[in-house]
Amino acid sequence: MKRIDGLLKVCLMVVMGTVCLWGETHNRRFINSSWQYGIIDDNFNVIIPPKYKYAGKYSEGAVNVELSQGEWALIDKNENVLCKVKAKRLSSLHNGWAIADTESNERFYINKKGKVMGNYGFASEFNEGKAYVSPENSGGYFINSDGEKISEDLPYRSAVYAENGLWLVYCNGEGVINSNYQEIVPCARPAIDIAGEGYFVSMLPEDLSRCCFLDSKGKRVGSVTFKHSSRVYNGIAFIKKPESSDAYIYDLKNDKLTGPLKNCERMNKESKNIVLIKKIEDKWKYVVVNRNNEQICPVYFDEFMDESDEMLWMQKDGKDFIVNSKGMYWSFAK
Repeated sequence: MKRIDGLLKVCLMVVMGTVCLWGETHNRRFINSSWQYGIIDDNFNVIIPPKYKYAGKYSEGAVNVELSQGEWALIDKNENVLCKVKAKRLSSLHNGWAIADTESNERFYINKKGKVMGNYGFASEFNEGKAYVSPENSGGYFINSDGEKISEDLPYRSAVYAENGLWLVYCNGEGVINSNYQEIVPCARPAIDIAGEGYFVSMLPEDLSRCCFLDSKGKRVGSVTFKHSSRVYNGIAFIKKPESSDAYIYDLKNDKLTGPLKNCERMNKESKNIVLIKKIEDKWKYVVVNRNNEQICPVYFDEFMDESDEMLWMQKDGKDFIVNSKGMYWSFAK
C-alpha cells in the first residue's frame, strides 16, 4: 500500500492535450528517454521540460528538483531558483516547509526563502499546520510551523499524515491517532492504511497475506478478507482475493460481495475514477476500467507497467502511454 515513487521512461510525442494550466494539485513528474525529469499537468501539457536529475511535485508555488548529485533546489513555474540546499533528498512544500534528508540520515526543514529549521532523526511533512518529529527515531512530539513543540512526548517512532486529521503512527506496530493525539486504532497492527470514508485497511496479524477493513474505532468490518483493495467511495470498495485474479465489489455496510469481475491485473488505490486494470480474454489485452466496470480509455494495451500520482503507465506495440483519471492518454515513441 505504498505510493510508487518512480514514473515513466519516455520520449515526448503528445497525442492529446488542452490549454496549459498551472494548477495547484494536478501537475506530475515524468521522465524522458535520457532519464531527465520534467513536469506535466493532468492533461499532459508540458509545464517544465525534462532536464532535471529529479523533479517532485508542484506544491505551493514551487517544485523540488535535483540539479546535480546532492544539490537540490525549489524552483518556480518559470524555473527560477528560489533556494538551494545540499541534501540526499528534498521533498515538495507542505504548509510552507520542505524536508531535506542529509547523508547522515538526519532531517531538517527548509522554506522557499532558504530558511532552515530543526534537526531530527525523523520529521514528517507539515499538514494542517503541524508535523511530527522524533529527535532520535524513538519517541517524538508534534511541532507547529514555527518549530514550537505543541504536544506532550509521544511513544511513536514516526507519524505520517493520512486524511481528515488522522495520522498513521508506528511504534512496535502500526496504528492511527486523531488530531487530539488519541489512538483510534491501537499501535499493534502489522500494517495499516487509510481506505477512505472513515475506513482503514489492515493486515491480519494471524495471516499477513490477507487484509480486512476496520471502522473509525478500529473494529473489524464485515467477514471478507482480501489481498488488495481500492479506496472506499459511497461505502463500496473493489477487492482481490489472494487465490484469484478476479475482482469483486464489496458493500462494506451490508457485508455483501458481488462479482466476479474477471482477470483483473491491478487494483488502483489513488484515483477515484480508475479502479481496475482488467485483461480481456478474447483480445488478450489490458483495459482501464472505472467504478462502473466501464472501459474509459479506448486503447487496448499490451502491458500494465506502473502507477503513480493517479496516472497509469501502460504499453502498446512497444510504445509507452500515460493514462489519466479521465481516460485520456499520452503516447510516446521509444
